[in-house]
Amino acid sequence: MDSVNITKNQGGNLKQLSVLKEETLKRFMDIFEASHEGLWGMGPDFQIDFLNRSFYNAFAVSTEGANLKEWTSLVHPDDVHLFTQKVEQKNDNMTTVVDSEYRVKNKVGEYRWIAAKGTSRFDPDGSFIYMAGSHKDVTEEKENQHRLYQTAYIDPNTGLMNAHKLLQDLKGNVSRPVGALLFIKLMNFNVYIDSYGAHAGHKIVRKLLTCLEQLFVGDGQFYRQKSSEFVIRITNPVTSEQIEKSIEQLLAIFKNTGKDLQNNDIPNLSVGICMLPSSAECEKTLLHQVKLTMIYAHEHTEQKFAFFNEQIKHIVKKKLYIKTAMKSALHNNEFLLKFQPLIQSQTKNVDSFEALIRWESPIFGEIMPDEFIPAAEQNLNIIDIGYFVIEQACTFICHYHQVNDRRVKIAINISGIQLLQHDFVDRVLSIVSQFMLNNSDIVLEITESLLLDSNHFAKEQITRLRDKGFSISMDDFGSGYSSLNNFFTLPFTQLKIDRQVVNQSMMTTEARAYLVFLIQLCQNKDIEVVAEGIETQEMSEAMLAIGVNLLQGYLFSKPASAPAALKFVNTDCSPL
Repeated sequence: MDSVNITKNQGGNLKQLSVLKEETLKRFMDIFEASHEGLWGMGPDFQIDFLNRSFYNAFAVSTEGANLKEWTSLVHPDDVHLFTQKVEQKNDNMTTVVDSEYRVKNKVGEYRWIAAKGTSRFDPDGSFIYMAGSHKDVTEEKENQHRLYQTAYIDPNTGLMNAHKLLQDLKGNVSRPVGALLFIKLMNFNVYIDSYGAHAGHKIVRKLLTCLEQLFVGDGQFYRQKSSEFVIRITNPVTSEQIEKSIEQLLAIFKNTGKDLQNNDIPNLSVGICMLPSSAECEKTLLHQVKLTMIYAHEHTEQKFAFFNEQIKHIVKKKLYIKTAMKSALHNNEFLLKFQPLIQSQTKNVDSFEALIRWESPIFGEIMPDEFIPAAEQNLNIIDIGYFVIEQACTFICHYHQVNDRRVKIAINISGIQLLQHDFVDRVLSIVSQFMLNNSDIVLEITESLLLDSNHFAKEQITRLRDKGFSISMDDFGSGYSSLNNFFTLPFTQLKIDRQVVNQSMMTTEARAYLVFLIQLCQNKDIEVVAEGIETQEMSEAMLAIGVNLLQGYLFSKPASAPAALKFVNTDCSPL
């Protein structure tokens, strides 16, 4: 009886266990069906069982199971090779876990991105038993990644890779043994857009890209650095001769773009080239070098392209330094004045000194005015620098009066930009009065005759300064554009003859006759004449003979420091 009861109990337990297993399995299947992932298993015969049908209903395979070849036939052609490699990897070195991402075509013909993970099992002999894993649709994640990539690395207007992507791609490739980096700029592109509109600018860019694709397609990668700047990264072996030929073709083809667009005002191209490998220590330095080379090509070459070398690097770095370091240089007292005397031609006494600014840079040494004054005028630093010069010049001449008990004048160069400042005259009057100088002690030298032709306010400023007692000098007459009309209609008191005119007058009778005529006109108007560039006694005597009043040049003194200039009273002193 007891044994019968035990047997019944065991049977009941087995039945309950069987029901429990079925319920558990059903529960697991329900979980699988509700899952957003597909679960699968594959045996040695490469038959795939799909454990939850809801995920795989989207694809053109039987949810009851499929052969590996059927599933592979749905994989995107570009991904088949990688997919096959991953499947075969299960047997390599007893690999147990495999991850991959690939695209699979669904029933409506769309490719969906699948993230696949599989785990393999092997028997003690190393024979493959089965592989099981999951599939997850990651299409939305991929699309979001693509959008983020587009935002981060793609120029929206051209579809080219942008500056961020360029730096990323250059990283680690600076010293690669072959290739080149080309920096191409549409010069004055913003001015062109302002004149003709953004649509015209887009046309120019498209034309440029067409030219680049014709010449460099397959050889490199294109990037848009800024709206007017483009970079080509050539990764294939190439010679400088090949690059030069392609650039010459590019410039020639693009030059004809104006005819196609019926516009002759299209921007010019300038190109800088760095051949690889480069000595640059990092990708930013390499990019900076090739941009410097482009700037050099624009400003110093006729062909408008150049290959990077250390000399170009020095020239352009200095130019960029000059443009950007003026304010700090003024703050750090890097500017100083030197003084060159103007000598009375008859008595050989000092009549006045010209104040000449210099920039003593801790990086580049002495920087001459013709190097930094144009940049100072362009970025308007000339305004603050100009007032600095006036104050320092007044300091010197005041000290000279005290030391030598002689009143001589100080000549100060004035930029047209300074003249256009509404408070300029008042500021000059204030500075001069602070040093208790007479306005007649100051000679203001002006070179911008072209500006005076077109700007009535500048003329008014000159007239007002003359009315206040300042002497007004037209500087460098004969060196470029000079307007006699302005000279005789404005209240100039002095005319400075450029050294080139003086030299010519020593060599040709025609130039000498012109100079004699000019001096006679000045004498009739009671205008003083200064001859610049006097380097020999012969020149000094020749200028005296034709009536020049004042002489300036190395015969008497080079520009000297303030302490040295204080000692110069007449030509009996040793030349400085």
